[in-house]
Amino acid sequence: MLRTGRDSQVKPLIAALCAIAIATTCGVAVSAKAKKEKKKKETATVENAALKTGNRLLLFHQPKAALEKFNEAVKLQPDSAHVYANRSAAYMTLGNTKSALADANKAIELDPNHAIAYTNRSWIYNETHQAEKALEDANKAITLDPKSIMAHMNRSHAYNKLGHHDAALADCNMVIGINPRFAAAYVNRAHTEIGLKEYKKAVEDATKAIELRNNYAKAYVNRAHAYRQLGDFDNALSDVNKALSLNKNLPGALFNRSEIYEKLSANDLAAARKLGFNGKDEDNEGND
Repeated sequence: MLRTGRDSQVKPLIAALCAIAIATTCGVAVSAKAKKEKKKKETATVENAALKTGNRLLLFHQPKAALEKFNEAVKLQPDSAHVYANRSAAYMTLGNTKSALADANKAIELDPNHAIAYTNRSWIYNETHQAEKALEDANKAITLDPKSIMAHMNRSHAYNKLGHHDAALADCNMVIGINPRFAAAYVNRAHTEIGLKEYKKAVEDATKAIELRNNYAKAYVNRAHAYRQLGDFDNALSDVNKALSLNKNLPGALFNRSEIYEKLSANDLAAARKLGFNGKDEDNEGND
């Protein structure tokens, strides 16, 4: 069959049109992919900005404002374990352990190797009197991040609650070795030393914590406890009153003060009896 001149012109034209169609289709696909990648980068940028702002607000003790920023980040990246772990920390600071636990669980569900999420959940379990679970999560966090200060702090708290004071002391020492200006570590070590009946060392560590952070109520409570055990009731009472002036809702401070008053009362009664007090009302003792 003979090919006409028209055929020889049409086929190259069809081939050219096909090439244009393929190129256009690929161009549309590439353009759509580029737009998608651009959108993803923009979302990640906004998410990171929200996270950074939220973390900065937490650092400056503004947990409510921080929570708002973390909520923004969750809306932008609902599948980000890091976002949920950060929001968990905000809820923890606000005392909302239920929401904090939910976010920590979500972070671990999304990323089973997220060290911060295990650290946060360990803290929550300590706060809700579940020391065994707190210890398990702290161990997991330390396996993932061996130098995590907060994971070691959480584990020392769990060990203390379980009565393993020697193990708690090892964690406190490690934290202080990493950061010797971390006041909370000295408070925790003082608490541990009280458990070990090393009361003079507890006074020293509580004093160090107060030097680092003057208005640290829990440091005054621990030092009061140690002074009480040493029989120094005047200093104990002074410290416990200082703690309550900083935070009137400290149960440990109130308990220690009740113990101090009881001991002072017993001492006063014993002294009165040595002076001849016979149990009757002798408030009015006549002339000097």
